[in-house]
Amino acid sequence: MSHNLQTEQAVLGIFLVDGEKIKQTSLAPEHFSRHDHRRIFLAIQQVDSNGTPVDMVTVTTSLGDEIAGWGE
Repeated sequence: MSHNLQTEQAVLGIFLVDGEKIKQTSLAPEHFSRHDHRRIFLAIQQVDSNGTPVDMVTVTTSLGDEIAGWGE
């Protein structure tokens, strides 16, 4: 299966800009090819399930120090 990382990033970006979209998706973590993308998606789901609005700040806060080495 081929993966388009830019598409994955765009999808995650949509959720971070419009957090209500997470309630409408049928995506699951296994739909993302990269570990960091799966973790971001899981954090988005977790923030939403806690009743907290999903946005860049709440998801980044949820991930905490875990994101420190990503992108290197």
